[in-house]
Amino acid sequence: MVRFKNRYIVVEVLVDDEQLAVMPSLAGMLSAALRQSAAANFGDLGVADAGAGALAVKYCSPYTHLAILRVSRDRLRDVWAAATLVPQLRPGLRCCLRVVHVGGEPDWRAD
Repeated sequence: MVRFKNRYIVVEVLVDDEQLAVMPSLAGMLSAALRQSAAANFGDLGVADAGAGALAVKYCSPYTHLAILRVSRDRLRDVWAAATLVPQLRPGLRCCLRVVHVGGEPDWRAD
């Protein structure tokens, strides 16, 4: 049996506006922004890196401004670069994504 090897990236979402706390779909906006950044900066390869199960937003809190991304181990550097280059979450909402930590397995894993 094949085991999928993933990495978990903790990202801090820094925004200019305080409207982030009232947005219910922050995880969806973050996922779309990461895919758009990968497509804009890396072309077709970036789209392949950020899609097909290689990237998932596992946790996102608008109150603490933290998000946890699950990334395929092979695509870690590409998704990290795409996250660093995200200019905005949606039109008119400029942001900066700062990678806080990269880990091999989550602490909440239950074995």
